Formats: sequence, structure tokens, C-alpha cells
Amino acid sequence: MGVDQKAMINCRADVNQLVPFKYDWAWQKYLDGCANHWMPQEINMTPDVALWKKEDGLSEDERKIIMRSPGFFSTADSLVANNLVLSIYKHITNPECRQYLFDKASKRLYTLTLINMSFNHWERMKQSFLTCTEKFLR
Repeated sequence: MGVDQKAMINCRADVNQLVPFKYDWAWQKYLDGCANHWMPQEINMTPDVALWKKEDGLSEDERKIIMRSPGFFSTADSLVANNLVLSIYKHITNPECRQYLFDKASKRLYTLTLINMSFNHWERMKQSFLTCTEKFLR
């Protein structure tokens, strides 16, 4: 298949043939996203874990900020994932663009596994930020 046959939306060509690229910018966005993402084994967090476990290591306010931040960012990520992945992905047929969107979705799922919290805890945090947002928009 030639590059000229690849369309971004509703193309009938093979969506699995990645190269040659038609949209170099989409592939670059994917690569940039990969470079921007870190894995837990890449960073030694032993001192951070020790500080967290230490009884007088962090103040109550510091702990609260750490515990609430994932809820805030989880909400933002959820909105992006819902809009991009659930609404748009089925229409995007260009493989490099699909690769970029899939990467965003998989990192969203991965984020939920990073911290040892129950799913219910995440959902309560997310809901508290949604409630704050709704109050702000009234």
C-alpha cells in the first residue's frame, strides 16, 4: 500500500501497516509520549517510600497533597481518555495516529496501577474533584 492510500479517518486500507508513514507528526508525537513516560524501575524511590513510612517523615498536609494529586490527575486523564479513545479511536484509521491514541489509553490504565490504592479509593478521589468542578461551574 502506498502512503497516498492512507487516510486519517475512515480509510479502507490496512490499519495495521505502520510504515511508510503518511503523518510523520503523529509518529513523532507517539515517540515524544514514550520519552515522556517513565517506568517505576527506572527511578529508585526507596528514599521516598522510607519517608512515607516514617511516622514523622511528612506532615498531615503533605500526605494529603500526595494522596489527592492522583485523584485530580486521574480525573483529567479520564476525561481525555473518554473523549479521545472512546469517541475518536474507532474513526481514526491511520496506523501512526492510532498508535499515538492507543499509547495514551494504555498509559491511563498503567497510571492506575502505580500506587497501591484500591480502585474505590481512586474513584472517591476522582468523584470529589468532579463535584468541586461542578460547583465551580455553577
